[in-house]
Amino acid sequence: MKHLVGKDVSKEVSFMGDKVTITKLSAGRIMEVQELVKKNAKKDADPMDLVRGVLVLGVTGAADLAPEDFLTFPLDEMNDLVDAVLRYSGLKADNEAADEGN
Repeated sequence: MKHLVGKDVSKEVSFMGDKVTITKLSAGRIMEVQELVKKNAKKDADPMDLVRGVLVLGVTGAADLAPEDFLTFPLDEMNDLVDAVLRYSGLKADNEAADEGN
């Protein structure tokens, strides 16, 4: 198994009519997401910090974007992409995503 240390598992998904590559979050990155959720629970937190954080951790190339770049994307598209990263990483079951749409 040692040869698998640090290996990324990824796939392409649709975002704004184009394709982007999402990466399955490692255990360490999942802990980073948990810290982002804790920070976002504070009253004065910027909700975009959580969205940006998940996208930076789970979408190839997102780390190269400035915070203001994220403001140019439609919020529903970013939320769908966050959901895709979380589902792909096992943090959100596919049936939960389907239930939310009803």
